[in-house]
Amino acid sequence: MMKFRKLTSALVLATVVLSACGKKEEAADLNAASVAAAEISLSKPASANKTLAYEHELNLNVSEEALPKVFNSVKAVCLAEPDNGCTELGSSIRTGDFPSATVKLRAKPESVQKIVKGLSQQAVIVSQNSHAEDLSRPLADNAKKIQMLRDYRNQLEELRKQTGKDVETLMKVSKELAEVQNDIETLEGSQSGMVQRVQTELLTISMSVEGAGHQQSSVKQALHAFGSNFSSALAATITAIAYMLPWVGLLAVVWLMISQWRQRRKRQQNKDQNS
Repeated sequence: MMKFRKLTSALVLATVVLSACGKKEEAADLNAASVAAAEISLSKPASANKTLAYEHELNLNVSEEALPKVFNSVKAVCLAEPDNGCTELGSSIRTGDFPSATVKLRAKPESVQKIVKGLSQQAVIVSQNSHAEDLSRPLADNAKKIQMLRDYRNQLEELRKQTGKDVETLMKVSKELAEVQNDIETLEGSQSGMVQRVQTELLTISMSVEGAGHQQSSVKQALHAFGSNFSSALAATITAIAYMLPWVGLLAVVWLMISQWRQRRKRQQNKDQNS
């Protein structure tokens, strides 16, 4: 293994030197062109903030009757915006004592603004939070890594052509090529995901019901809890009686003794008066 690594390193170095002698200027031009193309492709997605990934959170108050309508309207608007890349990432709705709904989607800024504007006409916006993550450094680092791996892949391909009939070396170079290609595809996938985050915005919409619906829910809760509350109160009363019984018995004995003593004293006083 060590011998092969030395041989491979020597071959790679020889290939680079040979290619640099005849094509130094051409390689430099191609490298500069590829880097420029990568920068152009990264700068295309956004206009004002090229590397900022925005996320928005919207909290709404709606009536209990309007909740399903508003929930479905958001989903319908997103579905009708394929040109703006609107994608529903998740949604849920809950009815009953505490009605609520949530919709999470990703779309281009124009579509996000359209959805927020429509919601402001259907519900009360309680709060709206926005924050952004700067992806300039990860995007630039990824672009450099991809370019370096592509250059390395090109060198390995040239080396594979020069191995001739050396089967062992050919297999090692092919294995290295496969690993490099896998790394390139992984980085390109990560780059594509970050570019999508820059081109689009994440919007999370939370809907809740306040007012009569919640007041009715409180009454329902109290009725549901009546049985358990009554049982708890009865248990507490029985426990208190159990603690008090010994003291009641003791007080009864003391009261009886005092009563008997008073009666004896009264009889004694009557005898003294008669005599």
